[in-house]
Amino acid sequence: MGRGRSPDGRWVAEIGSSESVEFGSDGTGWSGYYRGMRFVNAADGITHTLFATWTEAGIPSLVPTLVGWDADGRHAYVFEIAHACCCHHRDTGYVLERVDLDTGARFVLESDLSIPRISPAGDAIAFVPSHRDPNHVEVLELESGRVMASDAFDGLVSDMSWSPTGRRLALVLVTDGCANEPEMSTVLLIDRESGRTGEPWAPILEVVRQAKWLDERRIELVSEAGGTRLVEVGEY
Repeated sequence: MGRGRSPDGRWVAEIGSSESVEFGSDGTGWSGYYRGMRFVNAADGITHTLFATWTEAGIPSLVPTLVGWDADGRHAYVFEIAHACCCHHRDTGYVLERVDLDTGARFVLESDLSIPRISPAGDAIAFVPSHRDPNHVEVLELESGRVMASDAFDGLVSDMSWSPTGRRLALVLVTDGCANEPEMSTVLLIDRESGRTGEPWAPILEVVRQAKWLDERRIELVSEAGGTRLVEVGEY
């Protein structure tokens, strides 16, 4: 079971998913899958259970995940990711929700989106709006509800991450290779306020799966094979 603690330390998110295969006396088997998510405040004796279900057959279409918390720990943001067998590059799911931890109420913020990433301050969430236009990124300002849309870009988003100050986003774009052309990656930086993108970096022949900011000037790229590469980030 996955766990995460709110910034104020009051709440713990408990997230579980597991698959089970059982066999009867006649040798026939069946599979089932459990998925659940709840928020526990042990000090005050409060538990908000979002869901706890058992499916007696097949692979679950959705896997629960915690996107993050706002700065004061009053709200949590959750998402259900499509099962990995259904999508190669993206964490694609159905609903991004905000959970009011005072009441347990749930509010739908977006649906049919990819790769939600909450800012370091917990005041914005970036995502790919799969159902509207998957060729750009949107940033939802959580307090005002304002949405910033980036410029359009080419390539499939395989990852994105916030800089430590929340000023910029780094997007990893992957081009699908064909018989004579291997997959390649490039990285784009997006300014949060303006939505302006910098020039794409020169194509990287190895497929990059993750871009991790070390500070506002350095990003570590992690390849599909597990190798790492440190790059300096300039202004644009």
